Amino acid sequence: MDRDTVRGRGDLERLLTRLHSGEINLLVGTQMIAKGHDVHGVTLVGVVGCDHSLSMPDFRAAERVFQLMTQVSGRAGRGELPGRVVVQTYYPDHYAILAASKHDYAAFVERELKYRRWMHYPPFGVLANVLVQSAKLEEAAGWSSILGKYLVLSQNTGGVRVLGPCTAPIARIKNVYRFHLILKSDSRRALNAALRGMLAHADAAQIPRRNLVVDVDALRLM
Repeated sequence: MDRDTVRGRGDLERLLTRLHSGEINLLVGTQMIAKGHDVHGVTLVGVVGCDHSLSMPDFRAAERVFQLMTQVSGRAGRGELPGRVVVQTYYPDHYAILAASKHDYAAFVERELKYRRWMHYPPFGVLANVLVQSAKLEEAAGWSSILGKYLVLSQNTGGVRVLGPCTAPIARIKNVYRFHLILKSDSRRALNAALRGMLAHADAAQIPRRNLVVDVDALRLM
């Protein structure tokens, strides 16, 4: 079950009907499998490489791993027969893996909130991800440098911490080069003022607005 085999609602329903009827007894797929399917008779779930995102530079990585493991584990044992979940992980001591393996939501939230409070990530602060992109590497790098210097030196960034600029985690998509800056603040007003000043400086520096993406309260930093 993945995007290649499931292109419409009918494909998904036919595949799940075959599993329900017992025509097939093994289903392999991507995260698409984890999302809310109620299939009785499934007694074993194997999770392969669920923790790769823990190495990604995104503060929500642990949250996503815990969420995915909890969701996919719920596919096993939904009928009268008990279920078992086997997990492959390179981070067996990570709190997200340990909490998910015990279905301990409270323990995960306690650790995750401590980390976010310490690092001033949401919900203990506000955040914006500024993406600078261009088909020319020199342009993207130069523009991001201009904006980074402005944000660091400008008085408008009082109370705003600037991380970067640096190459975005996904550095290139469809021949478009990507750099980004992350802005964090305890005050939404200060963050908004910094972003408005940055956009005005970008206009003055003749950086095309179409080459900038400002994502406030970003859900992903990739």
